[in-house]
Amino acid sequence: MNDLIEGAYWKTDEREYNIQISYPKERRAMVKSLFSGWDVIGTGQDPRSSKRILIFRKKILKTRDFRAIIKGLNHNQTINLKEIT
Repeated sequence: MNDLIEGAYWKTDEREYNIQISYPKERRAMVKSLFSGWDVIGTGQDPRSSKRILIFRKKILKTRDFRAIIKGLNHNQTINLKEIT
């Protein structure tokens, strides 16, 4: 079983960011706790891997605050986030 949580993030507006997370269903509680305070704006499932997908959105006033969030999430060895430009 691949326990790696993968994701991508992008800026949608002046102060708004999205993060899409792909994770094994057994990790749902952990993902939800990592993104408490974020709005869930989309859900799905990857048919190739059976991983679940959640898309989160949040308004964040300062870019440096968002970078700190991403750095903290990437520091955890079970998550791999990449920027979409």
